Amino acid sequence: SASTVMNPILYRNVISNEYFRSLESMTEFDDLYEEINTNVTHVLPWQSEATRAPSSAFCILVRLMQLNLTYEQMKSLLQSDEDSDPSAIYCKAIGLLYLRYMAIPSTLYQWVEIFFRDDEEFSNNVMVQKAEIMNVERVRLNEFAMGLLSSPTYHGTQLPRIPVLIEKKHEILLKIARDQMHRRRQNVIRREEEDCFENGRKVLALYVDANTEPAWFNGTIASRDQSDPDGYWIKFNDYDGEILVNIGDISVSK
Repeated sequence: SASTVMNPILYRNVISNEYFRSLESMTEFDDLYEEINTNVTHVLPWQSEATRAPSSAFCILVRLMQLNLTYEQMKSLLQSDEDSDPSAIYCKAIGLLYLRYMAIPSTLYQWVEIFFRDDEEFSNNVMVQKAEIMNVERVRLNEFAMGLLSSPTYHGTQLPRIPVLIEKKHEILLKIARDQMHRRRQNVIRREEEDCFENGRKVLALYVDANTEPAWFNGTIASRDQSDPDGYWIKFNDYDGEILVNIGDISVSK
């Protein structure tokens, strides 16, 4: 429950907050989903640096934790559609926070890794007016997700402890994921500037299957995937057939 996994000071401030008390009458997931769309402009724990009043995001988060979301409801939060819902990214961010607090540690990575290729940015700072300058921190969703896995705290508040063995596994997987993220960004720029991902190009690509550790192998770009703009079908020299590989898992010599 929220009372056992959240920082005690933060939790007490949430449940005594007037806005949170207005949420207690809401027992339907859809109503809380709409509250995110209406009232959330960042997902920091506090309303501002000058007060210990909890943010709208954390009030809604605690209420969601009290409802103990189903698998389908969790998917609805994480798969919110930006095209039809302008606040969808805050639904995703609150969904990720919910998982960090409530998910079984051994399942956490599987839930979160789907966001490692999501470069969408959102505002995650209390806006502070200084003279005529508004300071707003922008955060990429993939970096936000990785940060929740790699840090024991979130903006000064303690997160639930992850067992040491799982934490060490996360460190290894996150190192690979961050390298992939960096290559993907660089490769997208190179593709636009140099057109170096044409069919027939010789490449090094990361090969992964259920029985082997990730490893780099020589191969050739066979074609670009029709449904995934960042997916390429690679014909590996040492394997039969073609395998779909993300652009972040491909190395093209200069």
